[in-house]
Amino acid sequence: MSERSQSTQSEGQSALTGQHAGVSSSAEPTALVASLEAVHAELSQQLKLLTGLKKGVELLRAKGALQRLDLLTESNEKLAEAVPSNEHLSGAWSAMRELLREQEQLRRAGLRAELLTALSQRAQREEIAFQLLSEHPLEVLLSPLVLSLDLDKGRGQLEYAREGLVEVESEVSAIFEARKKAMERLRKQATEAPVFFEHLVSAYRLTLLHQGKSFGEAVELVDLLLPLSLVSVETKRWRSTSLAKLPEMSRALFAYQLHRLRQQGLLEYKGQRIDLGTATGGSTKDKRNVLFIPVSPTEGQYYLSLRVHRI
Repeated sequence: MSERSQSTQSEGQSALTGQHAGVSSSAEPTALVASLEAVHAELSQQLKLLTGLKKGVELLRAKGALQRLDLLTESNEKLAEAVPSNEHLSGAWSAMRELLREQEQLRRAGLRAELLTALSQRAQREEIAFQLLSEHPLEVLLSPLVLSLDLDKGRGQLEYAREGLVEVESEVSAIFEARKKAMERLRKQATEAPVFFEHLVSAYRLTLLHQGKSFGEAVELVDLLLPLSLVSVETKRWRSTSLAKLPEMSRALFAYQLHRLRQQGLLEYKGQRIDLGTATGGSTKDKRNVLFIPVSPTEGQYYLSLRVHRI
């Protein structure tokens, strides 16, 4: 080979080497690495989800689980959040989801019918007025209290004058025991109607003094709660009774006492009359500022204010 040819070949190899001089054979392909990380994260999420769903399915396979509405509802909610992408699971998955929804609806309807029948029968035996008041939410009258039920959670709440008294399991014996105790508390805490009338007038005068108003002007009902707690304590005990130990005048108890005053015809007493001002329009938007007073076990009205005047 001539010197010229050798020189040309050498120059070509140098040029080729120069083209790859800036590329290392051990360099990481960044785009591929990022793609692998993204796939790994997605697979990890899918695996975590499928593991959780598998545990949920195994829980429902336990004896008696398909009769528990709380488990059925919870499982349906969780299973609805994700559908496995595996094609070989799709048929079984769809069939199970549909049957599970049907079972939830059947169990809810069955539980509702069983519970309402049992409540009605127990109320009849104990001579307590019972009435279905509402389907959504599910509410029944166990006079004079209202029971609001959440079948999915297996819980209920007993109320008086739309004020919660106590939460209870949606089981007949537990409900009636809780109702009995709630009524005993209300009756024990309540004072005789004539005594309460005088307490209410005293609390009204105290509120007028604090607000700089004159006798006969209206004050808001909820502003009387604390003064009522104070005047219910004998004056001789004021020095030894801290605010923390004042007997509570709850909203439910206040409504109960006002209802009894009206029921016993004692909104007028000893030359004085109590007038209640109804809550209308915007005043009823915030229920903390108004008070619901029953006129019967199933009817009543929101009131905003009260005033006392001489007759």
